[in-house]
Amino acid sequence: MMRRTIFKNIGANWLVVLTSMMLGFFLTPFVLHHLGETAFGLWILLSSLTDYYGLLDAGTRNAVIRYVARFAAQRDFENLNSVASTMLASYCVLAFILVIVTVIGASRIQEVLQIPPDFESSARPLLLVLGLGMAGRLPLNLFAGILEGLQEFVWISRVQVIALLVRSGLTVLALVYGYGVITLGIIVVGMNVAAHLMYVVLVHALCPELKIHPRSVRWSTFNMLMSFGLVTLWIGIAQNLRFQTQPLVIGAFESVTAISFFVLASRLVDYATLLVQATAEVFTPMASHFDAQGDLERVRRVLIIGNRYASLVAFPLAAVLLVLGKSILLVWLGPRFASSYLILVILIVPTTIYLAQAASTKVLYGTAQHAWLARVLLLEGIANVSLSILLIRRFGIVGVAFGTAIPLLCTSIFLLPRHVCRLVEVRLRDYLREAHLLPLLLNAPLVIVLLLADRWILLEAYPGLIAKLAVGGVFYAPLLFVFLHLTERHRNMSVAVGGMHVSTPD
Repeated sequence: MMRRTIFKNIGANWLVVLTSMMLGFFLTPFVLHHLGETAFGLWILLSSLTDYYGLLDAGTRNAVIRYVARFAAQRDFENLNSVASTMLASYCVLAFILVIVTVIGASRIQEVLQIPPDFESSARPLLLVLGLGMAGRLPLNLFAGILEGLQEFVWISRVQVIALLVRSGLTVLALVYGYGVITLGIIVVGMNVAAHLMYVVLVHALCPELKIHPRSVRWSTFNMLMSFGLVTLWIGIAQNLRFQTQPLVIGAFESVTAISFFVLASRLVDYATLLVQATAEVFTPMASHFDAQGDLERVRRVLIIGNRYASLVAFPLAAVLLVLGKSILLVWLGPRFASSYLILVILIVPTTIYLAQAASTKVLYGTAQHAWLARVLLLEGIANVSLSILLIRRFGIVGVAFGTAIPLLCTSIFLLPRHVCRLVEVRLRDYLREAHLLPLLLNAPLVIVLLLADRWILLEAYPGLIAKLAVGGVFYAPLLFVFLHLTERHRNMSVAVGGMHVSTPD
């Protein structure tokens, strides 16, 4: 039953991510060439800036997921109603604060960021559109968290796929008819709000026991959520320092145009990240569910099997980007962006090591043991920003890439695996063997095949790139099928974990 749930939810998440990747892959050069490098850089810069607005929820989104999963598992609808009612009231207050922050930020944007004079008239209204859109979406975001806590990933994916398709179609039409970044902002905000309104309908249809009412708003519930959420807030701040500050650093010390060369390379890494996180995302409510039942054995299963699946996704994606990354950039964006391949290489190696452990962070969230993660990631984020500012002065955007990669590598190798193994009482060597060794060995022949394909297939443009990817996919898919069959065919096959025997899930 557990394995069926895992695959169903992962499949739903993958549908969203693959749709987003396909649309983004083909839309990005279209948007870039219609807007121009500077306008595209402005779009990325202000989008990155408004991403920080999400920190105003004080990390309570993950708290909602955890406690909805927990109280649903216990059939405790009184506390479930209290969580939903209390957080909706809190989000409404935060939305009002967000409106004020947006208005003030838009009035002072030129004092903070280096906006080219020709784009000053676009920057302020674009920031207003994006910021006010975030304010309107914040209360509705509660219902997306409730659906995740209920493990209704299939419904979430259906809504998101439809929203992505409609948004992409409207984007193409807007650019073809000569509209600019402000119109793009309106389209993005409008479709996000529409999707979240659909989540409201789904929550009431799928969980009729859930009743949101002012009488269910409790100070004790707020304190419980905030005690969990404040730790998550620090993680959110750290995540933004790790992955969202680069455009701001480049915009402050280089130029808006240089942002495009960095971000478009890192976007390929982002696509890999989305796929792996879509695989691992399902393990937060699952870990919370088993933690609520006091079932440590199944929490161990979630850790090992979750990271095994994450590795099976992360390692081949890294192989493709390392071997074919330059070809992808050339075909995707043109020769002008071939120099971004170095940025891609620097970022993909530490990111892959971290992504292979994606289920580890989900287990920490699900078991409310994420305070350690907050401290480590915050220190890493501070080191990231400090190194990026230091190195950009001498090495340009390559220095920013190294500033991101070095702290991430330290966290991924020396800190995260040891801590999570201690937490669930798993020996490190057993964990590494069961979760990562076989996926890594499975990936080695794929690298060789991709290198040969890159050398022998001389077709140009998209036909050649698709042929190379197809060769790798045709080779890897049977290996993956055999691996999953051999490791999962026996329901009670045991793996040694810290001297204990843990069965693979049904």
